[in-house]
Amino acid sequence: MKTKIKKGDQTYDKRTNETVRLGQEGGGMHGMNYPKKEIVEKLRVQYPVGTRIELISMDDPYSNLMPGAQGTVSVIDDTGTVFVDWDSGSKLGLVYGEDSYKAVKETTVMDTKENTGIHQTKGGALMIIVGRHINGITINPLEYILNENDELMKFATEDDAKAYLREHGISDEDMEFLVFEEFR
Repeated sequence: MKTKIKKGDQTYDKRTNETVRLGQEGGGMHGMNYPKKEIVEKLRVQYPVGTRIELISMDDPYSNLMPGAQGTVSVIDDTGTVFVDWDSGSKLGLVYGEDSYKAVKETTVMDTKENTGIHQTKGGALMIIVGRHINGITINPLEYILNENDELMKFATEDDAKAYLREHGISDEDMEFLVFEEFR
């Protein structure tokens, strides 16, 4: 589905409900029409780095990506191209006004493998991670609890994190030296 309708030297953009003259959308060069700076900023707010994306459609004969492909936003450049680390390994960007995509609804999945109470995340759900200052010195950076795959352990709530720590021998007194951070 096209998001722009061209008539003469004007374009109507259905995403922004704006009519603009060709070449004025963002000062594009060589006949390229880029979105205005305000639109790029809206994209960056709507799809922050780390957002899970699903491809709806792409008109690129050289791409192997199919509708339904998913990946994670890595950056949005000044032309409004949303670069994605696709689950398939591709790094292809989505072009504003040409490709269709949506953010994947965030879901939290209980890790039932060991029934540990650890919640893993699919997407950008807000989670809690647990860290401590290296060697207990507060000016040192934090080191974090990792799972068996050397990935950050993420918890749905701080209470879930504390329950897990208690189950693994950490006392409430010891927890006073830990840092519980929100993580996306």
